Amino acid sequence: MAYYTIIESDAMSTPISRISAFKPPRVVMLYFLVDVGLCVAYVMNYLFEQPSQMLTKVLDLNAETSLGNWYSSIQFFSIFVLFSIFVFHKVGERKKLLLLIPLPLMFLFMSIDEAVQIHEWLGKKSDVLLSSGSRIGTAVEKTGIWMFVVGLPFLAIFLVWINSIKSTIAEQAASIKKLVLGMIVL
Repeated sequence: MAYYTIIESDAMSTPISRISAFKPPRVVMLYFLVDVGLCVAYVMNYLFEQPSQMLTKVLDLNAETSLGNWYSSIQFFSIFVLFSIFVFHKVGERKKLLLLIPLPLMFLFMSIDEAVQIHEWLGKKSDVLLSSGSRIGTAVEKTGIWMFVVGLPFLAIFLVWINSIKSTIAEQAASIKKLVLGMIVL
């Protein structure tokens, strides 16, 4: 079974925390269970024909002002905190690892974006790029083109950044692959 050391103590160079490639940490499982719980609550609310307008608004996973949206912001912030701890620890080892600082900052921005809806605002502003100047009557009437205007450039910048740090953290090649795959899925 493969293990990856996340944080090592300076005193004895023994692992404080390990992540198994086959068994996620308890905190990850907890977040996953809450994800599943929110999905079940959303479906159950619809199966019970939305008995409460307030409950429907709180549980609506399609809404930007819901429990799911707030929870997503908390997840991104948790990733920011964990990556910040990791980067702070690693930067002390090698100055080259300063290149890792954008990683936690990216998740901090994603947490803020989830709460204050920056990409939705940019999406509405990007509608002027459509031929009619509006998304109404187009194939992207509900979503707009924000995923192309914001998402694709973000992905391109992220992949360029990953390529620039690859040699710095070459011993973590499996982790880089997982990070890239995770960001593509995200």
